[in-house]
Amino acid sequence: MLKFVRIWLVLVGLAASLGFAQNQLVVVQGTEPQTLDLQFINAQVVVNIVDHISETLIDYDEHMTLLPRLATSWEQLEPDVWRFHLRENVKFTNGEPFDASQVAFSLERVMNPTSGSMRQGQTRYIVKIETVDDHTIDIHTNGAIPLFDQYIASFPIVPRGYVTEVGDAEFALRPVGTGPFQLQEWVKDDHITLVRNPNFWGEAPALDSIVFRSVPDTAARVATFLAGEADVVTDLPPTAVPQIQSRSGLQVHSLPSMRIIFLLFNTGIESPVQNRLVRQALNYAVDKEVIVDFILDGYGKVLDGQVVSQEYWGYDPDTAAYPYDPEKARELLAEAGYPDGFHLRIVSPRGRYMLDAEIAQAVAGQLREIGIDTEVSTLEWGVFSDEQYSKQGGPVFLLGYLTDPDAASMLSVFRSDHPNAQHADATLDGLIDQAIAEQDADRRRELIHEAIAYFKEDAPVIFLHQQAILTGVSDRVSGFTIFPNGRVNVANVSIVDGR
Repeated sequence: MLKFVRIWLVLVGLAASLGFAQNQLVVVQGTEPQTLDLQFINAQVVVNIVDHISETLIDYDEHMTLLPRLATSWEQLEPDVWRFHLRENVKFTNGEPFDASQVAFSLERVMNPTSGSMRQGQTRYIVKIETVDDHTIDIHTNGAIPLFDQYIASFPIVPRGYVTEVGDAEFALRPVGTGPFQLQEWVKDDHITLVRNPNFWGEAPALDSIVFRSVPDTAARVATFLAGEADVVTDLPPTAVPQIQSRSGLQVHSLPSMRIIFLLFNTGIESPVQNRLVRQALNYAVDKEVIVDFILDGYGKVLDGQVVSQEYWGYDPDTAAYPYDPEKARELLAEAGYPDGFHLRIVSPRGRYMLDAEIAQAVAGQLREIGIDTEVSTLEWGVFSDEQYSKQGGPVFLLGYLTDPDAASMLSVFRSDHPNAQHADATLDGLIDQAIAEQDADRRRELIHEAIAYFKEDAPVIFLHQQAILTGVSDRVSGFTIFPNGRVNVANVSIVDGR
């Protein structure tokens, strides 16, 4: 297996020596990835980078329509059996062949109970993996899962030999995949450089290399773009849009995102938010319209009392938002036994979501108006994630989730046994499971709406808003496409002129 590692290192070294900077794209994001192992985390900043290195069986286009990738076709043989036909003559960049055994290894690596992977929500339905032949694999599920192909669509495939040889820690630093690009270097807190994979099975990219830089400060991120030091900049603040649009050669791509922003309650530790009445009170205390109108300059939409938007199948148009009603909030606090309020800590990242730290401060100010002594801890993304996944932090976290375009899938992220869960509720779990397993579309929609209504009443989150996507793109970039799931995939773009 060492020969695979040596081959990969030689290829990367050769790519570096060719001097690809003349046809290089620079992408600036708001946060530094804490890992490049996409099997263990699905944070957007990691997806945007590693999606150019690793590939999935199935992919989504910009309309969120399923497309073949490493699987050329697939079908549901039985209600609980899915068959995937795999692409032939594909190799990982270290020389390993891609086949059914690699798919089985990738799934089993995440399914391992000790893996701690954030993707176990995707594999939780799998009970058996059967290798039919080198390029055919059957996946058995625990009952009928009619949208299993959607749930598994974003699951990355990794090379068994390389991962086994170097170990998880090294793979997280130097991932290997079958995609159009491969990792050249990762300079922590500065940049990540990808170079073209010369043996990619598909159409060769027009770009020679992609550089991903992390600039957490929004003003600095905008300045970088205005100075011509970046070709694509994600997570622009709304206040920068007029300035960028007034500049020749620069444009802003805007689209309603599938990302849902909320404040997540950790009810696993002792605090007043364990009380449902308190959670409802805090929802009434937050003026979401003010946040969208005055902090986000209208780039967002207040959530309708549900953690999905109309882009998700199963969205309930009849569910209404919690209205801003501070008097109702005070009444509920008194009923819960907190007439004089209490101390509350909100934990927020900075630069991970659009104006995340500013939104956290605005919410804190509104909660203080009803007597809640609120403090905000603003943390670097890696530190934030460590506290969130410890299940001992918070008790309130500002977060933004998105899934495949299915409301049951989004709700499943809040299931008691999901790695992201902070609030256990057997009733919600049952409603989610029924919806996911239901094959009749009309009945499935009814079950999803029941789950949405229960979720709103139980209020495990403070519902905030649907985030908008604001991405700055230089006119020298041709073929850039904006995806509603926030994905930044530049594998197929080209440079109109040199830097």
